[in-house]
Formats: sequence, C-alpha cells, structure tokens
Amino acid sequence: MKGKQLLRRPAFFCDLINGGLFQGRQRICPAMLQGMPEVLGFSRRGPGKTEINLERIPDVIYAAGTEEDFLLLLNENQTQTDYTMPLRNLVDTALSYMQQKEKIEKLHRERKDLKTGSEYLSGFTKQDRLHPVICVTFYHGETPWDGGTSLHDILQFPEGYEDMRELCPDFPMNLIHAWNVRPEQFKTGLGTVFELLPFAADKGRLQTYIRNHAEHFGNLTAEECDLLEVFIGMENLGEEGREGYRNREGGYNMCTALLEIREEGRNEGEWLKLISQVQRKMRKGKPLISIAEELEEEEQVIGPIYVLVKAHPEFTREAVYGQLEI
Repeated sequence: MKGKQLLRRPAFFCDLINGGLFQGRQRICPAMLQGMPEVLGFSRRGPGKTEINLERIPDVIYAAGTEEDFLLLLNENQTQTDYTMPLRNLVDTALSYMQQKEKIEKLHRERKDLKTGSEYLSGFTKQDRLHPVICVTFYHGETPWDGGTSLHDILQFPEGYEDMRELCPDFPMNLIHAWNVRPEQFKTGLGTVFELLPFAADKGRLQTYIRNHAEHFGNLTAEECDLLEVFIGMENLGEEGREGYRNREGGYNMCTALLEIREEGRNEGEWLKLISQVQRKMRKGKPLISIAEELEEEEQVIGPIYVLVKAHPEFTREAVYGQLEI
C-alpha cells in the first residue's frame, strides 16, 4: 500500500517513467499529470440480458498532457515475479481502451449524431480517436525477474504450427527493474533503490557495497529513506526510526542502520497474526483484493494464505502456517 502511495506522488512517478523507459530523458514532468479514475471498468449486456462487468485497479494511473490531448500511463508494482504479468498488462490496457470507447459511444448516443450504419454499429465515427495507453510494471524484488516479458513468452503453439506465431499479435511488457536500468538515470531517491536492489537479497554483499559507498549512504535525504523503507523493506528507515541517524548536514547517516538493522522477513508470530487477520476478513466474505488493501499488503503475500483458508476453512492458523512455503 505504501508503495502505491509513494508512486502516486507526481515527482516519483515521472522519475520512474523517465528513468525506466527513456534512459533519463525528461519526457514526462509533474505539471503534465492529471488524476484519473482509479478503476478501469467495462460493462455490457450479454446473452439473456445478463450484465457482464470487468474491473481492474492499477496501482497508479495518470493522464499526461493537456485536458483534451493526452496519453494514459498505468503502473503495477510487483515484489515477486508474476508469470501471467504480460496477460495482466494486456487486460489493463484493453480495459482502458474499452472504457474510453464506452465514453465516446455514450456521448454520441446523447447527442444523437451517429449518421451511418457503420457509426451506429460501432458507436464510433471515422474521426474518433482513443488516447494511447502505456502500461508499466515496476518490479522491485530482490532477485532478477524470471518470467516472460511478452504475451508470446506464455503462449504454446501446437507442433507444426509455429509459423502461426507471426500472425498472433504479441504484447510486450514495459518492465522496469534493477537489472535493466542504470541508477544514475533517475533524479529522485528511486536511483538509490535501484542501486541497492541487486544486493538486497545477500546481506554480505549489501554490507560490502555500503562500506564501499559510505560517503553517499552517510548523507541520505528523507526522500531516499522513505523509498528504501518501502521498496527495500528496511523498516527502520521510517520517519520515526531514522531520526536517530540525523547528521550535521541535515541529512541521515544510514550506514549503521543499513548494515546492522535490515528487515530479515516475518517471524512465525507475525505470520500467525497475519493469517488470523485474513481468516477473520474471509469469514466476513471479503475478496482477496479487499483484504490486501485493508491490511496494506501485496496480493502476492496474502494470496497463498487466502487460497489455503478457502480450501480448508477448518484449519487453525497454525495449520495454515504449516502449509505455507516460507
């Protein structure tokens, strides 16, 4: 949840896009951003007058440009590899386009200005245009992304029909992670996040790296501390915890904190508490996405617990914990 809130700050979001997609070139600036509805939705009457509803909630969504002339930027944050991510990005993008199309169609129906059969059929005129959609995945896991990066990577063509691949449209991801960017291309504290992520899983390598760059980590900004707290998992860098490390220059000397106090993951008691919270919310009928939002956890963390509790409602929290692959 905190990651979403941080990247909804225009300066951070623009930096993620500029540094991750444009090698540091300043193509998007905060003044260009406009807030958009958080829910991507599409509804249509199906056979038998049944209502078909599709909804997705990206972590961040902005329009970039002017009020009438803009493109849409969507972002999803990931701490773990999701092997279906190309499909998720495709669905988000398609829903955004369908949402735009529905808005245009509704406007035409209200104005009653559709003139030809083709216009009536599509709810869209030859002159109508949709705003471009760019979907981004920000992966801040501690190990390299090991899944596919395009739709074709997760498709299986029948034997003897591999030549059909070129007829099937691909959908490449705009994937941003520490192993495909250069930290110096970022203007905010995101550069420090990308600098440390490749070492975050190995405490020994992390300590060595910090010692070798003591000058930098001895004078971090509050912004860098906020980002490291969330995206590197260093809880002691929060607003209260870091005050003990303030230096004479007004920054924060995080060398000691980074070397000695690093989040090593939840202990058993913390997992049992989380499982109990999930069980209580599931008994109230709440879906996975709502539980994750309310507990301020990633769906990838809550998901395995949710699946086990749904399959075995009789399990105690200890039994659920015993089945988790931790």
